[in-house]
Amino acid sequence: MQMKKYLTAVVLLTFIILSFLRNAVWKDEWTLYADITSKAPNKPRSITNLGRAALERKDFAAALALFLRARDIYPYHSAISVNLGIAYVGLGQWTPAKQRFEEAIAFDASESVAYYNLGLLYYKIFKDNGQALVYLLKARDLNPNDPEVHLSLGLVYRELGKHDLAQKEFILQKTLR
Repeated sequence: MQMKKYLTAVVLLTFIILSFLRNAVWKDEWTLYADITSKAPNKPRSITNLGRAALERKDFAAALALFLRARDIYPYHSAISVNLGIAYVGLGQWTPAKQRFEEAIAFDASESVAYYNLGLLYYKIFKDNGQALVYLLKARDLNPNDPEVHLSLGLVYRELGKHDLAQKEFILQKTLR
């Protein structure tokens, strides 16, 4: 009976120590996905998740390197192209960002996030409200419940002097929040 108590205590202590050690991995998304990627270094999903964690940390260079690595493994995936575009935007590299968003659309014409980001590039960076409107309308068609798309559309409509349409988009944006 004494031996059984001793073994139970050892097992319990082992689990406590393992749980404590595992908590360090779950500290944040970066440490979690870094651990997962170290165990599955050639899995595009784990690499992409680590890249997204790098984006959250505003480490755009690390995110770019990770997304390029994921693309080497899975070259025709629209979400990877979108993430590459976002990393390029973070680095202030507008042309490669635009190319990656266009590439994502070529891979998957229903990739609303790519249309949205192209719309933002044309609105904020290239100062082409007409082209921004084209992409943002497509993003809205694909994802009508995204409040950020409605906000951006409202801003573009306001710039174009279409105040009634801008107001409608701003109201929709507030409703969806």
